[in-house]
Amino acid sequence: MCSSVRILVAAWGCPWSVYDERFPESSLRWSPVTYVFKSLEGTRYELRTVDTVPLLDSVFKFDKIIIVVQDTVLAEKVSNYYEVEKRVCEMYLSFIKAWNIADVSKVDLIVCPGVGNFVNRLPDRSVRLSISGEMYDFYAVLYVELAKKLCSVNDYNVEVHVDLTHGINYMPTLLYRAVKELLQLIAYTRNVKLYVYNSEPFICKDTPLNIHIVEETEPKPAVSPETFRIENGRVRIKPLRALDESIGRELSEKLNSVLRQVDKEAISLFIASIVNGLPLLLYSSIPDSSEIEDLLTKIHDIYRCYISIEGDTNNVKIIRKASYRKDIEILARALVLSKILKDVGISRKDEVTLKDIEKAESTIFKKQERYMHSISYDRYEIEQRVKEVLNKGLSLTEYVTLAEIFGTKCEGEDYFKTVRFVRNFLAHSGFEKCVTEIKIENNDIKLRYNSKFRKYIAKAALEGLRTIT
Repeated sequence: MCSSVRILVAAWGCPWSVYDERFPESSLRWSPVTYVFKSLEGTRYELRTVDTVPLLDSVFKFDKIIIVVQDTVLAEKVSNYYEVEKRVCEMYLSFIKAWNIADVSKVDLIVCPGVGNFVNRLPDRSVRLSISGEMYDFYAVLYVELAKKLCSVNDYNVEVHVDLTHGINYMPTLLYRAVKELLQLIAYTRNVKLYVYNSEPFICKDTPLNIHIVEETEPKPAVSPETFRIENGRVRIKPLRALDESIGRELSEKLNSVLRQVDKEAISLFIASIVNGLPLLLYSSIPDSSEIEDLLTKIHDIYRCYISIEGDTNNVKIIRKASYRKDIEILARALVLSKILKDVGISRKDEVTLKDIEKAESTIFKKQERYMHSISYDRYEIEQRVKEVLNKGLSLTEYVTLAEIFGTKCEGEDYFKTVRFVRNFLAHSGFEKCVTEIKIENNDIKLRYNSKFRKYIAKAALEGLRTIT
């Protein structure tokens, strides 16, 4: 029987109007109220509490609870942004414990960057908080951190429940968007379900609030066909940009030093192989998920380094001198996809057997019917042709092109620059006969690309993908 996991992801604004670590009811924005939930089977549950999480947890018994919050609740001056994140986590965990929201051992907090001006009240004074930066950073940090947490799940059956009740402003919309897109990636190799909830608006303490099931769906496999910029034939990644011109050069140097650890072109080709159904290219370009995760962590460390904390006890300023760019989402997608493939035993290799191709058919391409059938047909055609060649007494102990065993002629190099080559490459699941080589070793049929044609293979694979500018 396949293992299962249930995860709750909730967006929270600020539960308190005055931050008092005892959290008396008088200090709260969220008043205790009776929440009511009716399951799809018709069973009614209710619980009087300050948030929807305790009732949902009592019904579904979640394995993990992820709560998304913002740094906008900070009410003191600290030395650096690491301390901001730490202090915000402590504030929310104190609230969770005080009101018995959930077992903190299964709670993960994601602290996302906010922007704007706020007045955060303590029992003895008010603290003005000013945060400057770009609003996109909220989504970038949310997307990356959720990607890390969701792809770390190894279970085949994955249920993600999203509670939007107490999110504010843009939080619910962006949380829903991030979760759904990431689940579409995980759905390539897992059985995924998504449930979305929201409660009725608060009127008074004595009026019960129903928690409604807004959506119940099974996300289908999909990946955004966005890729990195290509300038002068080279792939460029720029996950951060300077908001302060004075740090531009230094920021670029720090980014370049960490970006050298990954094959940037391979990441683009890896995504292209999934979008276009190219199993041989998939094997030859799949990145190491641990390297991608390490890179994402280092990029976020650089981002934090360019956040300054200024002001005094009653007036605090968080100034962001750098901002994320959409390239960070591509890296996060590469992390999720490479990790779920690693979990089913698919890793990078330049020489691939037909059994490996069949494994890709039955995992990453299984739910993409169009690609699964075309890959299966092309694989079968190669297998049958090899049998015919061997029956004629010919040997395939050394690599030859598919064109040679199919008896076709490869044209000159100009052919590889044509639309016809691109069409043939994509139409035959990447097994274009002039760039794909084959041999038999230990009774296994092995395939590889001729490295001499790598630039043409890359160009053909990336055809149709959207380049981020």
